[in-house]
Amino acid sequence: MMQTYRHKERSIVKLQCRTSNHQTTLFDLREGVPPKAAPVSQADKDRNRLITQCGSVEEVLELFADCGRDFNTVNLSTAFYRVAKLSALEPQEYRHLIRGDPYVRQLAFALDQFVPQMDTQSLANVAWAHSKLGHGTSQLMTSVVQASLGQLHKFRQQELTNMIWATANNFKSRPTDPRCGLAILEPAAKDLLVRLQSNSFESRNIELVVWSYATCNHCDPELLEALSAVVVANVRNMSVRNFAKICWGFATLKQPAPAMFKAIEGELQRVGTSSMSALDLTQLTWACAQLEVKEPALLDMLGRESTRKIHSFNAQCIANTV
Repeated sequence: MMQTYRHKERSIVKLQCRTSNHQTTLFDLREGVPPKAAPVSQADKDRNRLITQCGSVEEVLELFADCGRDFNTVNLSTAFYRVAKLSALEPQEYRHLIRGDPYVRQLAFALDQFVPQMDTQSLANVAWAHSKLGHGTSQLMTSVVQASLGQLHKFRQQELTNMIWATANNFKSRPTDPRCGLAILEPAAKDLLVRLQSNSFESRNIELVVWSYATCNHCDPELLEALSAVVVANVRNMSVRNFAKICWGFATLKQPAPAMFKAIEGELQRVGTSSMSALDLTQLTWACAQLEVKEPALLDMLGRESTRKIHSFNAQCIANTV
């Protein structure tokens, strides 16, 4: 029988065993070997389109159950990515069921066999999905990191950012596990330095990179200096949320950036602070305190906005400002 977990008008499937008329065995978790790689066919492209059109975790897993043996590398990575993305739409109490689903584990097993054949987009998607699903660390993530190390220069900006973010997210959940993927941070920093010279790094990606290195407590002064220079050059294209997260990261790593804080002060004078959330406001305030920022106008704006919004502060926000 197929065991299901009901939610709203549909079910999230936990495919523990199959009915008698649907007994397809996919990749045995101990002994199975996935099919060999083959040139991309029209059928592969059609399957990938079907996967991207799936509107629920259940649909993705049913498709994998029906024709998973025909999936190529891209199909597998796309399916894994869709499961992670769609699972984020489910209530928290259902997500652990998805994470532990045997077919999700078989997806991960199959992907691990194909890692050497993956392109950069697939590697980044698998790393992101693996972390988003809360798998923490595993052989799959170790394989993805190892396969990525020699070709970081081939990654597009978003792909590289996703890889760095996934590493940090894994470290956050299991900081003592050597399989977190921290080996990627140092070579990624060197690659980022080259990219930052073009001054075309997106503000959201700057925020994620700073957050990731701060979360891993991996301080690279040269990288942070380059990142702060890009913030200064692009300050008008950034949001107050970007400012808060970036400054939090610099403060966590104890990396002063006076020119960056000065530029942020000027931009906040121009756009105001009314759009700042309580968390953004208190994170920026905490960062200023930690780095002993002495920008009177910035500190005054943060103080006045904190007074106006203190009724919405939670315990963490209050701790940030005390």
